[in-house]
Amino acid sequence: MTDETQGTPSYTMGYSEEFRQLLDRRSAERNAKYLLTHLEPGHRVLDFGCGPGTISVGLAKAVEPGELHGIDMEESQIGLARAAAEAGCTVTIVPGPSAPLAAAAVSGLTGGRFVYEGFLPRRGAARTERLAELAASPRAVVLLEAPQRCPRTAADLAEAFGPQRRVVAVRELTKLHEEIWRGTLAGLVDRAGEGVRGELVLVIEGAPPPPAVTDEDIAAALRAERAAAPEASTRDLTAAVAAALDIGRRRVYQVANTLDAPEG
Repeated sequence: MTDETQGTPSYTMGYSEEFRQLLDRRSAERNAKYLLTHLEPGHRVLDFGCGPGTISVGLAKAVEPGELHGIDMEESQIGLARAAAEAGCTVTIVPGPSAPLAAAAVSGLTGGRFVYEGFLPRRGAARTERLAELAASPRAVVLLEAPQRCPRTAADLAEAFGPQRRVVAVRELTKLHEEIWRGTLAGLVDRAGEGVRGELVLVIEGAPPPPAVTDEDIAAALRAERAAAPEASTRDLTAAVAAALDIGRRRVYQVANTLDAPEG
């Protein structure tokens, strides 16, 4: 009887020791391109989802060296999942109790934070208001949708979030007919129009950060406030503009002083 462990690479909590040394949690995002040199398109990235500590040594030893690698839900590892998907690797996940959590892990879009919304309201103002609220959220959004309602929901999402917002649609995760589709909401509209089998989990990336407020923006806002309220004091104008632009009063006051300064 041969020793089953002979020639088996050393693994620690689901990671090969060699790969674990490369996978510095603080710099995985920065080093993603370097790490991906250890994978080739067509290979798979195995996402443990709930953390590598939950994976048994037996499963780790079953991993074919150079084929499957583990990542988890920490923010730095999500960057690696995203980079792996963009590089043409198949990112998948081991079976677990929660389809939304598994979808969030495998999507690479969450940035470490997401909001689970389940099914959207079916119709009316409640649906419109919820979509507007979610579209403005900086966190990724995880939704569920039935196949027959997917075309309408895809169209509503593209209108509310913008057609170029990235989305990952998954179904049957960890099962025989697993499907992971990556693209934009505009692409999802087309994909849904072709017909969808089975309930979907949709992971939509969060809203991008607003553009930085420039001094020119502040000056324009101060001029507009002054035109609307010519008798207002500089202090009142500063408070109004700071609140409107969601920035500190000190910065607005400094710009206001430059506007009030005499020329020459």
